[in-house]
Amino acid sequence: MRRHADLDPLLPSHSPLSQEDREARATAALPQVLHHLGARSTEILSGTNKVVAAHSPYGDLVVKAMVHTDGGEAQALRAWAAARLPVPDVVASGRAPNGAAYLATRRISGISPDVGDRFEEIASTLHRMHATPPPHDVAHPCVDGTDVLSGWALRTLADHGHPTGRLRTGIGRLLADPGDTLVHGDIKASNLIETPTGEIVVIDPHGLRDHPERDLARLLLAASPDCDRDLGFLSRRLRACYGPHDRDRLARWVGGYLTLRAALAAWQDREPVRPLLARADKLLHVGARRAAA
Repeated sequence: MRRHADLDPLLPSHSPLSQEDREARATAALPQVLHHLGARSTEILSGTNKVVAAHSPYGDLVVKAMVHTDGGEAQALRAWAAARLPVPDVVASGRAPNGAAYLATRRISGISPDVGDRFEEIASTLHRMHATPPPHDVAHPCVDGTDVLSGWALRTLADHGHPTGRLRTGIGRLLADPGDTLVHGDIKASNLIETPTGEIVVIDPHGLRDHPERDLARLLLAASPDCDRDLGFLSRRLRACYGPHDRDRLARWVGGYLTLRAALAAWQDREPVRPLLARADKLLHVGARRAAA
């Protein structure tokens, strides 16, 4: 198998685009990227034609053409790989001739783990990831004002007739105080792979600068969907395997992700929204200690 640490990036382009234009460009870019890599698609992975498994002279790859990116995913993966953390190797990244960003990584074989059963190991890995210095070109999540919580989630809830004023205030305060830790940004079971040897590999990061509690909240929700009901116990369990963290900020991030869960529920019409919003509101505004009282 040929090996190559990286390929030359394709022609860069940074023109502002609408969502529809970005979708179209990402779709059109994928064949260009596969041709550039000398690869052929073997499987669609995302349910769309923008993320595929591919066989190439560099081995089996996951190749994606991305709609939204500032390069954070590739930079984060490179930083964590250099720190010998369990992440896939980046084979190539850059921009296609039409301006769409792309990323090719080694494909990792395995299954999604039971996050509750592997909680301590995953939390320990996150601790090491958070200790990795962030690359200079990894941005804070709200630099362009398009954070999914302040954007899509609140719009979706409003469109379905749910009041969002207090939620908007709570999420605004949460996002107005970004940290400077290199975080994954999308921890969930489907972004973890248990390999045949039992190792847990972390994939598909957003690659952001923020507080570590952003990741820790997602870990708790992945381990227990109703984690907010026993946040004190889970926070103590987390302290034992991850180390010190800000319990109040953790509670607010759980509230933020419950807001996102409520928006998804409203969009898909699959579970009661109001109880989720009530719990999210409580955590966003009062924090862990008073919420547990």
